Amino acid sequence: EEMFASLGQARQSLMERHRFGMPRVEVSARFRAPARAGQLVRVGIATTVENPRRLRHQFEIRDDNSNQLLADGFVRVACVSVDTFQPRDLPHDVVQT
Repeated sequence: EEMFASLGQARQSLMERHRFGMPRVEVSARFRAPARAGQLVRVGIATTVENPRRLRHQFEIRDDNSNQLLADGFVRVACVSVDTFQPRDLPHDVVQT
């Protein structure tokens, strides 16, 4: 959501305006240590453009006090036309982030 907010509009309004969807096509997570009930955690995310039709969101979840890595992984999303569900390039203003 922050990536789209940096473009000056909400994710849903940008997707509606350009008529594209972003289905998840691959997800991976590795759990490194347990998170306890009530434990404060920090989630870090880095987004990269893999190619004109795909983004990769890499994430880490860490204990807020000790900085211990609790989990990490990634989510790959594709860009498709909402009209045909066929692959399409990401809109230019999304790729420019």
